[in-house]
Amino acid sequence: MLPGHWMLSGVLVLLAPVVSFSLDPLSVGASVGFIYGLTYVWDAVRDAPFVRRVAETRAARAIDCAVRECCAAPYVINDMQALRANLSTHLHGQHLVGALLPKVIGNHMAGGHARKPLVISMHGTTGVGKNYVSQLVADSLFKNGMQSRFVHLFVGSLDFPYSDEASVERYATNLRQWVLGNLSSCEHSLFIFDEVDKIPAGVLSGIKPYLDFHGELRGVRISQAIFLLLSNTGGKAVNKLMLQRWSAGLRREDTALEDFQTVVAERAFSELGGLYRSDIVSAALVDVYLPFLPLERRHVRLCVLDELRRRRVTRGIAEAVEHVLRKVRFDSEQQLFAKSGCKDVANKVNFVVDHSMFDEI
Repeated sequence: MLPGHWMLSGVLVLLAPVVSFSLDPLSVGASVGFIYGLTYVWDAVRDAPFVRRVAETRAARAIDCAVRECCAAPYVINDMQALRANLSTHLHGQHLVGALLPKVIGNHMAGGHARKPLVISMHGTTGVGKNYVSQLVADSLFKNGMQSRFVHLFVGSLDFPYSDEASVERYATNLRQWVLGNLSSCEHSLFIFDEVDKIPAGVLSGIKPYLDFHGELRGVRISQAIFLLLSNTGGKAVNKLMLQRWSAGLRREDTALEDFQTVVAERAFSELGGLYRSDIVSAALVDVYLPFLPLERRHVRLCVLDELRRRRVTRGIAEAVEHVLRKVRFDSEQQLFAKSGCKDVANKVNFVVDHSMFDEI
């Protein structure tokens, strides 16, 4: 395709919706079809060497961004101030996450000088905020948040259900090709792997080359990408350490990241799951092992209040909170940590709000 023809196609894509408003329904349908046709053609040829050179021009990028979400402003936002504020306001009991995450991601994104993708491995038991934090990260990096076409979510039990050797090899190969293809579309891509503890060992080794210090690989710049690995692996060890500190009379807020790094990294490597004996761990490609601490009653209380506000409940707040807390299960001995964190708080609040018992409070 000649440069002039490519630019003409882009202009027509911009003008077609405007023209179609003055046409009859048949013409409108034809215009819409024309637009989708051009978009299809563009998707088919956009990675050709010549087209990629043309697409790198300022005018071409402007046309692409006018038609759909593109890998540039205003769609890539990098708003660490918003991330810091959201973590401070809405994430409870995770002072380590709130202090570290905006700084680590902000440093990685600043100036485009990163030498490798940022890899953050999040560890903790269920309901302590790992998924919620990954959503906040997506919201801080992309205008469309989790709906951005540059945010890619994998769920261990859903996307990698089989653990036989043939399946693992197929998963690893497909994942390697898929990640590289998406990085060629946007170097700022965010990859979220949830339930890493349920991913068969060996699958994540397929993306090991993209996590190393290459900068570029096969002509694709990979160093700006971010990988979030969410896992229950090591969660029990984190809880045990927190219980020991509590028994010794130490304040929760005085715990530091260094208190957990070794134990979490060891559990990630030795416990069954996606990082079991993984060369990603042995090659030190994980930049941060981020522990999510178990939640106490006071933290669950804040989660209940958040949910009541979200539901716009304005009366009987105190009674509703206490009613929900009575339904939350805590560890059997000290009754200190919530077994499921804040995971099922929304359902418990729904039961209180949606049933007549709330009217009786």
